[in-house]
Amino acid sequence: ASDREQPSSGGDEFAPISRAAFSNANALIARLPETIEPPHVTAVPEGFFTFEWNKGLHERVSVTVYGDVIAYAAIQDSGAQHYGEGPIGEDIGRALVPLLSRFTT
Repeated sequence: ASDREQPSSGGDEFAPISRAAFSNANALIARLPETIEPPHVTAVPEGFFTFEWNKGLHERVSVTVYGDVIAYAAIQDSGAQHYGEGPIGEDIGRALVPLLSRFTT
């Protein structure tokens, strides 16, 4: 069986979202504390998901889930920048939760 689903909305110019990316994106959201605001979710043409949290013009966290890997980048209003990439798991979660803690409901 293929690891690919049908093309995502957007037509033929979008690569299909893999089952791993879909499953891991759901798992990521399920693991976030309920106090963190829901992200803006985008399916990107290359076949994966990007989650974004924005606070004003100068504070942003972007998390991309592609297959079994998460990549993240954050810019804080102080100018501090954080970024990383790794397999989905506890280590990535520990890195993301402090960054996302500024985006609470």
